[in-house]
Amino acid sequence: MANILFFYKNDWDTPEAGCSSAHSSFPVANTQERILMKPWRSNYGPGSGWGTFKIDETNRYICFQETGQPQQSAEISTGTFNAATLAAEIELQMEASGTHDFIVWYDEEQNKFRIASNTGTFAVLGSQTTNAIWSTIGFDEVDTEDTLDSYTANEVRIHTAEWLKINSANVTVAGVFVFHHNIQNSGDVKVQFSNDDFITIEYEYSLLKGDGVMVKLLHPSPLQYNDIRIFIQDKSNPAGYVEFGRVWLGDCFEPKHGFSPNFSDKPKDLSRVIVGGGGQAFSLINPHIQNQSYSFGLADPKDKFDEIFNEVGLAKPLVIVEKPLTPISAEYLEPEKHSHYCRLSSWSMKHESGNKFSLKTGRTEEK
Repeated sequence: MANILFFYKNDWDTPEAGCSSAHSSFPVANTQERILMKPWRSNYGPGSGWGTFKIDETNRYICFQETGQPQQSAEISTGTFNAATLAAEIELQMEASGTHDFIVWYDEEQNKFRIASNTGTFAVLGSQTTNAIWSTIGFDEVDTEDTLDSYTANEVRIHTAEWLKINSANVTVAGVFVFHHNIQNSGDVKVQFSNDDFITIEYEYSLLKGDGVMVKLLHPSPLQYNDIRIFIQDKSNPAGYVEFGRVWLGDCFEPKHGFSPNFSDKPKDLSRVIVGGGGQAFSLINPHIQNQSYSFGLADPKDKFDEIFNEVGLAKPLVIVEKPLTPISAEYLEPEKHSHYCRLSSWSMKHESGNKFSLKTGRTEEK
């Protein structure tokens, strides 16, 4: 490694944290907990109404044609719904536009919208896509025949988007990290910055996905804003919800110089092999621990290193981002592969001469 970044203060941990929706057993406060596997989850489950759907001028029309009748275009009210209330609104407006007794509901086993008629057959006019709702509720944008009285969406839909945010923070952000998540490769997660509660979005960046982590590194050009939001679009997630473990954002410290690339890596496997009374061996699988040491020939500036230790010691977590030694670059390449939610395992500072101090430290991370 050529250098490292220390993120040792988490500005996400504020009572101002909020979210678009949350399951009652998995609140947004869980993203401020040390335990990664104690997540926030968007709303889901039987009778819950499920996730968040936003209807605006771009997705408010649903076109259909009852057999033997002219084409109809129902106008859905704009606003924020869950899956159940959106289905009820679609039913209301289709009945107001047509003559049939429609039933629209959200199939909680399949996570799909369904549209049916009690009084006859009709066609779904998916090709009518101008400001249409079809993609929002998972229907293909093609016309059907008018020979059926019931249609099921082609795709799973659990939301239009979910979000987590903090307001009135006025914090400096050099990096945003999500440790543990269930976002699909096709899903998109962005960090957004605003000073007016997202009426205007000043900056927006997609997070890079790694193995169990998502990252947006803004160092060495951090941003300072009042309102920060993590915006999530994973509309077809088969779990029926999206979840985040630990969220971390804030400023960082990069040592000026003195970092030695001669680090050591000592992994530890806490698993055990147990032999039963009959001689049968079986494995008790426990976490793997990665122990990595760092050496600084010159701990400069020393007061910043002191601040890190005073803040986290050897018990509190922090985030460390490593810069790979090759290829040599001024940038932290592929931070999604080199970001670690960990704690310091050792700390030894030695006075060399004058104002010069050397430092040996290390990190421990459960893998």
